[in-house]
Amino acid sequence: MMSQLTSAGNHSHFARLFLKQLVQMCKGPRVNSSPGDTPDADLLGMLGADSLGRLKRLEERLIQPHGVVGPCPPPSFPDHQEFFRDFLQTASCCQLNQHLQDSLCQQLLQLDEVSIRSPPASIGERERGGGGGRRGHGAAGMLHEKQRFTSVLLLARLLAKFLGFISFLPYQTSEKPSREIQKAAIALRSKSVPVLDVCAVLSNSMKRRRTILTVPWLVEFLSMLDCIGPLLLCYRTALGTLLLLYRRMLLGRCGEMCYLNKLLMVSVLGWLFQIPAIPEDIFFTNEFTEVAKLEDSSTTAAGLDCIPLVDQQLLYTCCPFLGEFRKLLAAFVSGSTAKSGGIIRKITPTSAELRDTPAANRSQQKLQVDLEQAFFHNQPPSLRRAVEFVAERVGSNAVKHMKATLVSELVERGEKMLRDGLETPKSNPSKLNDSICAQLCVAGLEALAKATRFCCEKSPEAIRILLPDETSPAVLTTSENITKRLATEKACSWLSANITALIRREWKSRYDRVMKAVASPVAPDSGDAEGAVVELVTQEQLTTPKRKQGSERAISCPPHCSHSASLPSDILIEMKFLTVMSEQMLLNSTVLLACKLVSAELPVLSLSGCKGGDGVVVGPGSGSEPPVRALLEQLAEMWEGDCCASAPLHLLFTPLTVTAVLKAGDTEWNNYLLLVRKLVDRGVLSEEEVVSHWKKLTNLALPATLIENFSCGHRALSRPCLWPTCKATWRCCRSLNRQ
Repeated sequence: MMSQLTSAGNHSHFARLFLKQLVQMCKGPRVNSSPGDTPDADLLGMLGADSLGRLKRLEERLIQPHGVVGPCPPPSFPDHQEFFRDFLQTASCCQLNQHLQDSLCQQLLQLDEVSIRSPPASIGERERGGGGGRRGHGAAGMLHEKQRFTSVLLLARLLAKFLGFISFLPYQTSEKPSREIQKAAIALRSKSVPVLDVCAVLSNSMKRRRTILTVPWLVEFLSMLDCIGPLLLCYRTALGTLLLLYRRMLLGRCGEMCYLNKLLMVSVLGWLFQIPAIPEDIFFTNEFTEVAKLEDSSTTAAGLDCIPLVDQQLLYTCCPFLGEFRKLLAAFVSGSTAKSGGIIRKITPTSAELRDTPAANRSQQKLQVDLEQAFFHNQPPSLRRAVEFVAERVGSNAVKHMKATLVSELVERGEKMLRDGLETPKSNPSKLNDSICAQLCVAGLEALAKATRFCCEKSPEAIRILLPDETSPAVLTTSENITKRLATEKACSWLSANITALIRREWKSRYDRVMKAVASPVAPDSGDAEGAVVELVTQEQLTTPKRKQGSERAISCPPHCSHSASLPSDILIEMKFLTVMSEQMLLNSTVLLACKLVSAELPVLSLSGCKGGDGVVVGPGSGSEPPVRALLEQLAEMWEGDCCASAPLHLLFTPLTVTAVLKAGDTEWNNYLLLVRKLVDRGVLSEEEVVSHWKKLTNLALPATLIENFSCGHRALSRPCLWPTCKATWRCCRSLNRQ
């Protein structure tokens, strides 16, 4: 049919015909009626008037679609509107759409300017004076204006919906576009002129106090926006203005605007802001409101907002979700005031049985449950409690036993399969992971049979212990059987629903651990003393986060960087994990900083580097004495204060710190002894505390060379002049240990 419209005149004529038919069929409110409203005489005589009414209500329930779609249903085209929407989509004629846009815009602007006369201000005075004829004439005139307003508003909402549908139809997509496409679309569409200047229409309406007529049809137009539309400046400004207007609305019986007028405005705006096309963060950001402003209304003109033009029927027509909510409330009230004493009658649904379960098994299970209930009815209540308690605990223990045995065995088996697969050339770890995980999940179904055997073995033993010795053998045997069934049912129901997820989770953890070990193997230490040190501090390292390998550190360091210090982020993470109390975080960080300085794990910039000269980053064994010692003296001076009395200085004497200092170099050892000496001289540490810490270290399983070095360090603390001798002894012991 569209291909026959070859001239512009034909398209224009067909557009007028289309709109006329649209208005004629869809303008009024929806009336739920069927063609056979007139009852048949034979049917009426057969059923009677009362039964016929029930039959009609049943017919409505069967043929009418369910209307409750939530408090904020998405935009839709109900009833005959669906035909006209489908017609436009199927025709897909750009000439027809353009003619419809022009006609719709023109008619909407004309409807928005329709004059609705308010009743004279003197009507109230005449009513008080007893003018009955005038009063009746004023009421009839007001009713006529209400009907006229309702007709204009419904027509404007219908035309605005189809104008928005046609305007934004080329931009509608099933999925939200990416951010890059959004930016490009916004930049492109911002250059084009919108089909309707919504900002100007809204501003003019607020100035003249005609928002009760303009806002409802603007909401219908904006509800057809695509996902890019709200981000354009013109529509973003309009939405921001409507949001400010919505926030200013306060429902109440007082004020210039009538209550039902306000309720209609709040309902349609609240629905608009909740539809999918409008961004969810419109209420929480000022992106929309910062480009909008509320126009001051004219104080001279009364406007339509002050006239009670909205009634309940119009409210339910414009906001059908309110009508559905009203039906729910009415049903609740009718149920609460029923003759049954105010109790609402409910339909109790029956549970659906499994489709694959035979009917014989279902009846047998039901018979078993009935027999158990009859058995407990003739026994003391303590017997039922004992059986249920044992079944609960045995079923839980069966699940835990499967986790500890079967799942662990499956994960170990999967690890062996993974390592064997990785040794093959051109192996794909991802495919190996999926294949092994699938095999483990299939093997995990053995848990049901094993859990059943576990429950059958453990349940009789447990129930015999709890029941009295005087229990008859028949009662004891029946209790054991019931306990086994309940425990097995509990364990198998949990395992059948969760065993696969449990195996996947455990396997994922093991897979990640194996892949990390394969990607970064740790080379064994060659020296005996260093191996002993590593074995000594292993437990302490487990409580701190693992440091990154050298290959990972090189990514964050400049090229040709040869220092072996940890990254600052690693040190901060380690500080975070070593602290326990939040108020001790700063003090702990200072002590940990001192540990990193004396062991040369933290590079220090020399003074010349700080001044912008040819400074170098000082590393271990590179003459870092002056800057490091200056920092250590500042830390010792800070710890001397009263506010730092709770500093954890014992961290300076942990095996991890001391062994790191001993392995670093001569300069670091001297710095460490200097720090301890400063703390003793300032009274922060007593010599007894230092001796106690040294004794604890010497009592550990260390090589003889390190023990000798500890003793040498203890003597050096009391006699600073022996520091060089101590280091000479340390170097001699170190060379002997290598030999």
